[in-house]
Amino acid sequence: MSVIATWAEALSLQQQTVLVLAGRGPDGAGKHHKCKPVIYAYRATVFKSARLGREMQDHEFAPSFMDHRWLTSAYAQEWKTACQDFLTSCEELPHHYVLHFTHAVEIVGYKHPDEDVGNKWFQLYCALVNDMHFNIETREQMDKRLGDWDRRFWEEVK
Repeated sequence: MSVIATWAEALSLQQQTVLVLAGRGPDGAGKHHKCKPVIYAYRATVFKSARLGREMQDHEFAPSFMDHRWLTSAYAQEWKTACQDFLTSCEELPHHYVLHFTHAVEIVGYKHPDEDVGNKWFQLYCALVNDMHFNIETREQMDKRLGDWDRRFWEEVK
């Protein structure tokens, strides 16, 4: 069994690695930091719940770790506020983490099979990129950059 959400298992290994790295959360951010609701929703999007042994459904959450409710239409305003709080708290977070997280939400935005969920993450990706004065990467550019380009050199396990 894998902890990675079923939808993400087909991604390149590089993309899966980015998803895992961003799930740890930022060092130094307290348990109730403004960034946490977005991180809890992120974990519920890309990981299976160890408590449940499966991916979370819309109404499910694990306090202080995963929360799928943020991505439902019932929490639309709360999600918008949580994303704004995340953006305004970025200067309090390690820059390296924010970059990893930005790349991770880009992957989710482009690759998540639920269009509504993918759009929520893509909008956050665009806001993060805009906040850092970067250009939005296309799906094709992302796939090229994180597409296991060196796969031809992999050794076959015998």
